[in-house]
Amino acid sequence: MISETSLAGRFGVAVQGIKVGQLSPSDAQLLHKLLYAHRILVLRNQKPSPSEYAQFGALWGVPIGHIQKHRMVDGSPIILSLSNSPALPLNERDDAVHWHQDGTFNELPTSVTMVLGIETPDVGGYTLFIEMVEAYAALSESMKDHLIGLNVTHSIFGGKAMAGETIPRNSLTANQRASVKQVIHPIVITHPVTGLPALFRISGSATSIVGMSQEESDDLLHELKLHATQDRFRTKYKVNQGEILLWDTFSTMHFATSIEYSDEPGKRRLLHRISTRMPKKVSG
Repeated sequence: MISETSLAGRFGVAVQGIKVGQLSPSDAQLLHKLLYAHRILVLRNQKPSPSEYAQFGALWGVPIGHIQKHRMVDGSPIILSLSNSPALPLNERDDAVHWHQDGTFNELPTSVTMVLGIETPDVGGYTLFIEMVEAYAALSESMKDHLIGLNVTHSIFGGKAMAGETIPRNSLTANQRASVKQVIHPIVITHPVTGLPALFRISGSATSIVGMSQEESDDLLHELKLHATQDRFRTKYKVNQGEILLWDTFSTMHFATSIEYSDEPGKRRLLHRISTRMPKKVSG
C-alpha cells in the first residue's frame, strides 16, 4: 500500500510502498507529480541494485556522466559515490558546503538530483533547502520588475561566498582551468514543468550580472541571496540508510552541511548520487 507523509520541515513529502526496482507506469507518474508539487521527495525502504538505481535515475531526464573513475559505483559513470572517508583527496572535500543549484556552470543545468543512503552518520549529515518559487513570489513588485530580462554569468570557479560557505576553486588542473567556459542563465526562470516563476542560480557559480558593474552585480546578488536564505523559505533533511532523496533543482537551492571525515562506525557517510538534465536549455 502506497502512503504519503509530509516531511517535518516547511516543504517536502515522503513516500512508502513503492520500490524503485519495480515501478509501474502509474507509480512513476505519481512520483513525478509529487516531486514537482513538493520540491523534495523521499522514497523510503529502498535497496536497488546499481542497474535498478540507474534506470530509475533515467526516468527524470538525461543522466549526467562523471569522469572521476575512483568515485564511480559499479563502474557506472552516472552513479557517483559521495563519502566522508579520510581517504578522499582534500580537493574533493566539502564541494557542496555552500548555497547552490547543481550544474549551473553548464549550458544545460541539472534538472533533478537524487542521493541513495547507503550509510549515514549518527550525528549531522543534513542538507538544507531553499524554496526558490516562494522566494521569488515574496519579492517586492519593484524588485520583480528590476529583475526582468537580467542574465547572470556562471563559472565553475564560483562567485563570492558568505560566512559559513566553502566554494571550491582549486580542484582543476591548469589545463582544465584554461578550458573552462563561462555560461549565461536568466536570473528568473519559468519552471519548465510547473510553469511557475522562480529565482534561478543566484549563488554558487554566479559571478556577475550581465550589463552591470561588478560592484552593482555583487550587491544585487548578495541582496537576493540574503532574501532567499531566510528561515521562512528554508527546510532541511537528513537522508537515512535505505532512502532515496530527490530534489527539483529548478525550484530549490541547497547546502550540504559539513561533517567530520572519519571511518569510525557511527560517523561514516556514504551516498550514491545521480543527476539528470533536461534535453533543452531553460528559458527565462
